[in-house]
Amino acid sequence: MLEVKEKAGTLMLQKGWSDLLLNEARMKELVNSNEYTFEEVLLITQHLMPDKFIPLMNVYAASSKKLQHVRDAFEYATLHEQFDILEILINTHKEDELLWEVVRVYQLVYDILTNQIDEEESLQTARNLYAATNNRMVRMRLEFVELNQSYKNGTLRGARIIENRMRNTFKLVEPCYMKSVLAAKYSLLIGSVLLYHEGTIEEAENYLLASIVNKSSSEAILSACYHALGQIYLVQNKQNLCVDSYEKAINYATASTLNHYKVNLENEFFPFARNMLGQVFDIENVADEERVHQYIVRGENQQALSLISDLEKQGKARLFYCFIKEKQQKMWIIFCNR
Repeated sequence: MLEVKEKAGTLMLQKGWSDLLLNEARMKELVNSNEYTFEEVLLITQHLMPDKFIPLMNVYAASSKKLQHVRDAFEYATLHEQFDILEILINTHKEDELLWEVVRVYQLVYDILTNQIDEEESLQTARNLYAATNNRMVRMRLEFVELNQSYKNGTLRGARIIENRMRNTFKLVEPCYMKSVLAAKYSLLIGSVLLYHEGTIEEAENYLLASIVNKSSSEAILSACYHALGQIYLVQNKQNLCVDSYEKAINYATASTLNHYKVNLENEFFPFARNMLGQVFDIENVADEERVHQYIVRGENQQALSLISDLEKQGKARLFYCFIKEKQQKMWIIFCNR
């Protein structure tokens, strides 16, 4: 595919548009074009109108009529958590015989994301749908549902089996936006398994970087990738890369809808990394645990002990705080090895 900027310029010439602005009318015009894939339209829109990217793509996704574009639209709505658009797509195409598999799969995904179905039922439904279809892309989407659940509940043996099967299927599927998104999600998920459960840091880093360079990765995916990379660089004592990764994780979380995750990054995860690196920073809004840690970094042990005492009175102190209070002279060692 041509570079996005060049592709955007070509689009403007082909359509005879006198400016580089996109609007709802132009998005609907593109829906009927045979010259651009869903992914190309998405990347062009993201390049030309980054501030209006989601509203414009919502118009395009909801208006899509071509079979592959509709399939891609389902994955776009899922990736960017546009649940209203996902519901519109389900209702619009539920009677289409050519899309019944896709509709049923994304109905399941919708139910999972909106907490309308429990884990056991979602896994069983995914397996039943998998047995009822031979469509490779649909099967890959269902396998990702199962892989994600396996990662969550710790059944990593099963996750490895699904991972190997998905790796082989990727080679057989034609390029499309849905495939690109699944590749990004797959790389993030496997990288997370390797990092958090197997401790194979270099291999995990490769998977995470693969997800980052994937142009279809969302802000949410990029935020999680950079968070994980920050932890890798922390272990490797690469201070500048660690700090840069955490800052990017926060920026991408801010750009997404991950408000709770953003707060955790700012108030807990990033402060923990900075404490481990021995940095001094402002502790306003920082989680109590990392405020204690920061006092230790500063050598202000009395303030640390005073905060621990306050937490104990509130019933919030953890066991290791009590141990630290009794062994004040070992405070630094304890925190640097937890």
